[in-house]
Amino acid sequence: MSRIAHVRTWTYITHRPDWVAGAADWQERARSIEDKLSDALHERITQRFVDRRSAFLVRHLAGDADILASVDRQGEVRVEGAYVGRLDGFRFVPDVASEGNAKRTLITAANRVLRGEVTARAHQLAGDGDEAFAIGASGGVLWRGGPVGRLVASDAILAPRVEIRASDFLDGEARDRVRQRLQLFIKGEIERRLAPLFAAQALPLEGAGRGLVFQLVDALGCLAAEDVAAPLKALDTPGRRALGRIGIRFGTQSIYVEPLLGAETERFRALLWAVHHGRAVPPLPGARQRGKAIAVDPLLPPSFYAAIGRRVLDGLALRPDRLERLAATARIRARLGRFAADAELAAIAGVAPTELRRVLLALGYRAVIEAGDEFFIAKPRRRGAQPVPRPRPRPPREGHPFAKLQELKFA
Repeated sequence: MSRIAHVRTWTYITHRPDWVAGAADWQERARSIEDKLSDALHERITQRFVDRRSAFLVRHLAGDADILASVDRQGEVRVEGAYVGRLDGFRFVPDVASEGNAKRTLITAANRVLRGEVTARAHQLAGDGDEAFAIGASGGVLWRGGPVGRLVASDAILAPRVEIRASDFLDGEARDRVRQRLQLFIKGEIERRLAPLFAAQALPLEGAGRGLVFQLVDALGCLAAEDVAAPLKALDTPGRRALGRIGIRFGTQSIYVEPLLGAETERFRALLWAVHHGRAVPPLPGARQRGKAIAVDPLLPPSFYAAIGRRVLDGLALRPDRLERLAATARIRARLGRFAADAELAAIAGVAPTELRRVLLALGYRAVIEAGDEFFIAKPRRRGAQPVPRPRPRPPREGHPFAKLQELKFA
């Protein structure tokens, strides 16, 4: 402190340009020396505190008397009034100012007092309601805001396991109780957030319907229609209607679960996909990109985009509902002849006007040039392909007012 006082005298002198030559250089040198002395002072004071605290704790640990300890609501752990660290969930984090023997002393002190506290917390966790728990953005399981576990992959994407965070004070029956409670919360949370998928699994469907639901659940709710053409063809009308009532939409391009297209559900599905594949959650579209197509990352498999409710066409990932609207509008226009890839179609698809051409070509339309302008037409039907027969109208039932009209004969 005496040296700091002396160097501050030099700092004052250097700010008098008429007293010394090269004042700016002297100011910089004085400032550098003062910073180094301040750092050394802080280190000495910290070390003195740590040494005194360690000596204090060693004296108390060597005796037979009970040690007074406390853990406050923020998790700060104090032994005989001295701060020794904090309890993060069930894991003790020693004071960062301690190293070597001092750190080992803190852990020894904590070991004398925290085992009972952690056991009490385990009982409290097991009895808490679901509102006390949460799932973090990266797969951590939180209890009252503190991390206590994390999700890890299992055989089924909708049933990840919970791995308890490492703790020196949580073991045996208490550890099993915590794991069971966290697993129960995770199961209920997944069933709540992805309720339509579980409702589909519970339907009494025939073989084709069960197979379709299995693939839809495995993909987390979005499939290309061409990939499930066989079970779709075999799906009976009652099964289709039952699936439709819980929000499953059968489009010409996609089979998807409409209630799962929200932003929160998209993030949750991305997390489940990442946990199942043992990797970090990939970046997701921002708020400004909601509903719009996004560029496909070549390092990510197509299953990721299906898991977040997107269909991949020529390097673009589109929402399936927008893709169906685009396909339907393009079919109507194609029936009238050639049509242009205009801003209206781009807005329907959620793509930039310059990207619409790629999407239309991926849907099977053909580009033609007329008078320097580009138009699109439907591809001609293959030779030998039979047109889809239209259903014949049913005769009016007996007693219906129009039934008598069939008896009329015109000359």
